[in-house]
Amino acid sequence: VNVGLFVGALVEGFLLARLAPEPLPLPAFEPDAERVPATPQAPLPAREPAAPRPFRAVGHPWTTGLVLILSLGFLVGAFFADTRNSIYSLIMLALSWPLYQLLRPKAGRPVPAA
Repeated sequence: VNVGLFVGALVEGFLLARLAPEPLPLPAFEPDAERVPATPQAPLPAREPAAPRPFRAVGHPWTTGLVLILSLGFLVGAFFADTRNSIYSLIMLALSWPLYQLLRPKAGRPVPAA
């Protein structure tokens, strides 16, 4: 059933791409040379500890920890509720990692311009 849905979505996407009169316009993105640092910098709190902050997270770090624990509980529950598909997902994740390592841009290698 899942393969049928996947193939159906691919076919639908292909047909919509063929039937669309023109691609949707995307806003141009031109990074501002003054705002984009050429080298990595320390995070803002380390560079400017007295700078005003736009907001503070309420309950940090306890709310973050609570969400992490609840998310892990959800994943464990989903694994036990549908073990077979969860194992397939883990296998696909394990197989995709070497491909990611092969295709990601390496440090020092220029990224080709689009």
